[in-house]
Formats: sequence, C-alpha cells, structure tokens
Amino acid sequence: MTNDSNLSPPVGTFDLELDPPLNLSLLSFDVVSTPSTPEVSVGVSENGVTFSPASSLALNGYRINAWLVPATVRFVRLAVRLRTDTQEAF
Repeated sequence: MTNDSNLSPPVGTFDLELDPPLNLSLLSFDVVSTPSTPEVSVGVSENGVTFSPASSLALNGYRINAWLVPATVRFVRLAVRLRTDTQEAF
C-alpha cells in the first residue's frame, strides 16, 4: 500500500491467502478509502504463481464485486490504482 504526502486515498496491490482454499465464484470487498473512480483489478490463484483475472468487476460506492469462473482459490490479488489508460494484467 502506498500513500502520498497530500493525504490521498491509498493505492497498491494487496495479496491475500485463504486457508483453507475455497471453491469460489464471487468475491466482495468493502474498501472504505479509494481514489475517485479507481482502476481496480482482481486476480485469483490456486498456487500463488499463475493468477486468473476476474471475469467481471463492479464497483458500487465502497464495495467491489468480482465474479470468477468457479475454481478453488487460495490466493487473491486486489489492485487499486489511480485511473490510467492501461490495465494491469495477471
């Protein structure tokens, strides 16, 4: 997580590990402080090496919903960035 001296909302990449791994098709995150119209990406992995992007994302206020192809998930990567013209790839 990073934050600049202007007290802007934090941005960065956040890695989570689920123990035990779960069979998931939907993830929801409540993120209280984000940049205005952030660029968000979510990836999931069973092994922590190869991440598959969410098939669909929705940002509604402070809630991020990520729909996944049903799979066993052990690792989750959530990236929140200032909006740019490029998209992070997993």
